[in-house]
Parts: sequence; C-alpha cells; structure tokens
Amino acid sequence: MKQQQDQREGPSTDEHLAVVLADYLKAADGGHPPDRQAWIERHPDVAVGLTEFFAAHDEVDRLAAPLREALSTTLLAADGGVSTLGFDDGTARQPSAPAKSFGDYEIIGEIARGGMGVVYQARQVSLNRLVAVKMILAGQLASSDDVRRFRAEAEAAAHLRHPNIVAIHEVDEHDGQHYFSMDYVQGRSLSQMVREHPLAPEQAARYVKTVAEAIHYAHEHGILHRDLKPSNVLIDESDQPRITDFGLAKQLGSDPDATISGAIVGTPSYMSPEQALGRVAVGPATDVYSLGAMLYDLLCARPPFQADSALETLRQVRDCEPASPRILNPHVPRDLETVCLKCLAKETNRRYASAAEVAAELGRFLAGDPILARPIGTAGRVARWARRHPLAAGVMLTTAALLMVVSAGTLSVARELERQLRQEVLESNKYAARNVANTLRGQLTHWGDAVAEVARDEDLIAALERGASTDELQKFIVARHKDYAGVEGGLVKPGDPPVFTNWFILDPRGMALARSPVLAGFLGKDYSFRDYFRGAVHAKTGEVHVSHVYLSENDRLYKFALSSPIRRDVQDAPLLGVLVATVATDSSFGLPHLHDQRRKAALVGPLDPVRGQLESQTAARSEVILVHPAYTLPGTRAVPVENVRLRGVQAVIIDGRLRYPAGEQAVEGDEAFWDPIYGDRWLAAFAPVPDSQFVVVVEQRYDDAVQLHGSLARQLLLWAGVALTLGVVLLGASIGYALHDVVKRR
Repeated sequence: MKQQQDQREGPSTDEHLAVVLADYLKAADGGHPPDRQAWIERHPDVAVGLTEFFAAHDEVDRLAAPLREALSTTLLAADGGVSTLGFDDGTARQPSAPAKSFGDYEIIGEIARGGMGVVYQARQVSLNRLVAVKMILAGQLASSDDVRRFRAEAEAAAHLRHPNIVAIHEVDEHDGQHYFSMDYVQGRSLSQMVREHPLAPEQAARYVKTVAEAIHYAHEHGILHRDLKPSNVLIDESDQPRITDFGLAKQLGSDPDATISGAIVGTPSYMSPEQALGRVAVGPATDVYSLGAMLYDLLCARPPFQADSALETLRQVRDCEPASPRILNPHVPRDLETVCLKCLAKETNRRYASAAEVAAELGRFLAGDPILARPIGTAGRVARWARRHPLAAGVMLTTAALLMVVSAGTLSVARELERQLRQEVLESNKYAARNVANTLRGQLTHWGDAVAEVARDEDLIAALERGASTDELQKFIVARHKDYAGVEGGLVKPGDPPVFTNWFILDPRGMALARSPVLAGFLGKDYSFRDYFRGAVHAKTGEVHVSHVYLSENDRLYKFALSSPIRRDVQDAPLLGVLVATVATDSSFGLPHLHDQRRKAALVGPLDPVRGQLESQTAARSEVILVHPAYTLPGTRAVPVENVRLRGVQAVIIDGRLRYPAGEQAVEGDEAFWDPIYGDRWLAAFAPVPDSQFVVVVEQRYDDAVQLHGSLARQLLLWAGVALTLGVVLLGASIGYALHDVVKRR
C-alpha cells in the first residue's frame, strides 16, 4: 500500500551530494573555500556529482550564498522526486519522530517520504476516518522558508475540489510541527504500474486524458502543478487517477520572487525545458509538457530523458529530442505518438495550448476519430534543433553553402571539360566519317567499274540485239559471274569471299532474262518496281547506279545492287536491258580496316519497297543499316535506324538526280546517337557517300569517349580535394555537436 510518493529508504546519493555541497558552501562563506579537486577526492562516493556541479558553476566561490539558497530550495532526489533541505548552520536537519498520538490524529505508520515532507497513514479520531497526514521533513526545526513553501502546497491543493485531485482536509500546526491532512487513497501510483512493462496504449491514453482534465481545472483556478510525474498520480480502487503532491505548485500571476531565479524546480526526467533552464516565467505549457512526459513513460516504461546523472538528464531535456515512442514500443499507435511528441516540443508555442486540448486530442484517439496534430518529420526535428542552436546551425549552413559552392565549381569544371572532350571526339569522328565515306565511294566505284565493263561487252549487246536465247544469255552471265568471283577478276583478294552474291539481266521492261547462279522460277519475273531497275533506266551508258537496300524475294537476303544500262554508246541508242550485280549486307564492306578498337563505322541506306507497294506508300521510307561490325553472316540483317541528323546529310532524288540538302561534303554530329544494335549512347558523325543515298556513320561509345584523361583527372581531383578538405574541417568541427541529437533521437 502506497500513498502520494513512492517510499524511499535512507538518504539518496543526491541528498548526500547536497550535504557535501552545503559543507563546501559553508567553508566558502567563511572565506576559506577548499580546493575543489581536493574536495572531490575527499568525497569519492559523490565525486561525479561534485565534478559536474563545479563544471557548471565556475564562480561558485563568489556566488556561494545565492547557490546555497538555490540548494536549500531544490535538490534533485535519487528517485526523481524533489528533496528540500534547509540550511542554518550548514547541517542537514533530520526529521523529527512523530508521537503515536498527534492532535486529532493517531499515526498508524509512515507510507512515503519525499524531498520536502514525510507522509503518514493516520486515523482522524473525531471523524473516525483514515486520512493521510503530511508533515515538514525538518519538523520543528523547519525554517520560515520551509514553512512558507509547505503551506503554499497545502493552500494550492486546498483551493481545488476535483474528483481526480486528492482533496486537502485540514491545514494546521501541532506542537510546532506544521502539517496538513488529505484523502487517503488506497492504490498504486502510475510509476509502480509501469515499473516492469508499459501500459496498453488505450489505458495510458485514458489515464492521461483524465489527468489532463484535472490539471486544466487546476489551471482554471490559477494553480500550476510543476511536478507532474507518474509517482504523483495514484490509481484508486475505481481505476481512476488522482493527482497529489502540489509541493511545487505555483499560483499563476504570483510574485516571481517566490521562486528563486535560476533554481531548477521539478523532476529532471519530467520537467519542461524552461524549468530545466531555471526560468521563472512558466505557465500552463509547463504542465502540458509534463503530461507528455508522463504519457511517454506509460507507453515506453521509461521517461523521455534519463541519464546517469541529474545534470546530464537536464542537458538532454534542454538540448535533445526524445526518441520516437514507436522505436521503444512498436505497439504504440502513430496518432498517440504524435500527441505525445507534440506535448514534448521544446518551444512552448509548439505544444498544445492547454491541458484541455491534450484531453480533447486523447479523447479523439480513444473514440477512433482523427487527431488534429500532424506527425513531426525529420525536417521538423532539424528545424527545431536549429532554432535552439543558432550558432551550430549557422556553422552547418555555412558549411553546406561552401560545400555546395565547391561542388558546383567542381561540377561546372567537369561539365566544361567533358563538353570540350565531346567536341574533340565529335570533330575527330566527323573527319573520320568524311574519309570513310570517300573510301566507300572508291570501293563502290571499283566494284561498279566491273559492272559497267560487262554492260558494255560487245557480245552481250549483240546477243540482246538479235534476241538471243535464254540459254545463251544464261551462259554469258554465269561466265562473267565466275570471272569476278575469283582473284583473277581483280575484285577479290586471296582468301576473301566473292563481292557479288549474284548477277542477272533484265529486259527493257524489267523482266528477268538470265541469272547467275541459276535459280528455278526466276526467269520471266517482273522486277521493274525495284530501285536497281528504275535507277539504271535513267542512267547514261557506262554509268552505274547504286540502289536502295532490299530484301530479296528469291534467297531472302538483304542486299543492294550495282546496276548499269545495256545499250550502245551512241546518241539515242535504244535500251537493250539492265545488268545487275548484288552485294549482301555484311560487317566490313570488303575493307579490312573499317573499324578499330575505339571507333566503329556503319553504312546506312534507304530500304526499297516490297512488290505491290505503291510508290506513294514509300514517302515515309525507313533507313536500314547495311554494313555494321555486329553483322556476322552476309545478308541476314538490315536493322532499321532513325535519326534526324542522319537524314540531314542524306541525298534525295529530285527529277532523277541526286540532291544533297546540306552539300555533298556536309558532315553532321550527334552527341546522343542511339545505336539500335549495340544500344547505349554513342558520339556519332554522319557523312554522305558521294553518288549514292548511302550515309556513313562513325561512332564512338560515349562512356569510352569521355573517360578521364590526365588533364581532366587532375583538375577534378584538385576540386574534389578542396571540397573534401573543407568538408572535413568544417563538418568535423560541428557534426558531433550539431547533428548528434537529431540522428540519435530520430
């Protein structure tokens, strides 16, 4: 059975610390302050507390008297309560032992001992009822200040008549011993209930809601509690919370001198930041904070801040953000966590405006309705921290600004150097594309000369003029094909495959007359729709037309053709036929050094329409790649490609003649060419192949092209080194102090 405060046995460490400090201050008042280090060594059991106290009060010798008064006003007890000791001669007073009979009361036994007083269970004889009697801890030796504060507690509570506030019955004095009697509540305190495990969220919310309503009632009657904590809330036999211990209560609007300026009043783990700073001007927001601290304790079975020493706990209260309750107890609903953390805001204007608002918000939670508060995000935590630590925040912002400037400078230099490198690569590729285009034109001319020579063959012309038989034409074309398929024809080097896939002859209407190799079903077919026929018809005698790429109907290979008209070289000579030699798509166009390790070359040309497709349907023709290093088997691939810059240099046929929109020597570049076969981004240059609609593409993979070379690497490393140095120096000086609490308390 407990009452008002949990009972403690024997003096606490902090009470002992108070006595040791009192002795030190007494010596200081006498003009002979002991050496601090010697004093610490003399009292090893409280050495840590002495060290922290001396570190926090550099001028303790000069301010001995005020500090003695502050110590006599408030000392932090071991159980987190408030212990008040009076000093007249530097010796802590001991509580007087009460008589068995005490006026109208019969003392049954001690049930609790706090910092300022001791509480007994007693029977009031005149009314024959159990009550609790609180007496001053110092007994008859109490100073006037002790009596004043003791009576202030009794008067504050006596003005309040609320079912959830322990009622005061009588305030009096007996044989010099000041006391007051109050309701005796048989039950446990909230601190006892959460000693081993947290309460259920709904139960915790219900208790704190009721406490908040009672505290709002006290505020309406001008009383601040200032020491709300689980040990000061008792749960009665009806499972209702009852608030007790108004030992630190303050009348709203009272004389601020009633509390010593700078005195830390309250329990460290549950006091508000303004209390931890020793501020006199506190208000309802102080109790709102303590409601949040109490709710936090009930949900997590520990207060929001606790440390090995009271001073460290106070520092955390002032400077740190509490850990998220959901981290400590995953069963805490997010809305309840939000209510709790809003109460615990460091700035009073960010808390709930009143205890009534806290009660209303908890009521919404318990009813399943949405709460009004919004969760505090990481940005909000950082912003709050920055307002509390403007100097550190300024250092961080300055650091961030410098790093941004340095990073921007590094990025700018890198981009500029990369741009220059891209331009260098593009210009190099343009030069290479122009050279490759001329080389391919030479190759086409070399091959075309063979076709033109056969088209001017007297035997072929004579055979067509006399209407030679199919067998005779077939023998002729097979022989010519054989001539140019070997080394003897001058087109093939030893070990290389033949240039031409097949040869054939068409009559003036585009009908097939002969083919090599011989192919059943070929003769008599109409090929007048093919570009190789239409282009040759309009060509002069001895000229060779380079055709579009097409998919052969006979062998299903992708090819292009070199075709030449067959007629006598005289004016107005009639067209006798068209000679065609086909070349399959492949990887090198017969040029062994067309590609190297860095740059690849491709050849692009328009795709011929299929049989039956009207010419109007080919207006939006597609371009295909007929030479590419990825091609393996000749004629099996002709991959489509689409690029605006490529079209910008490609020749078009106007009135039967080739026209180059940008000029025959024009070259275009593209920094983001997408190779449809290799994929990825390439730096490409496009150059037209003279006397054809083909376009050469010389490309270099972007990632390979802009790899850091020596100059770029040195400049980037220099800027990166500057950024890194600034970051280490500036962040290293502030990161521990600036971000530790935000990260730790997320």
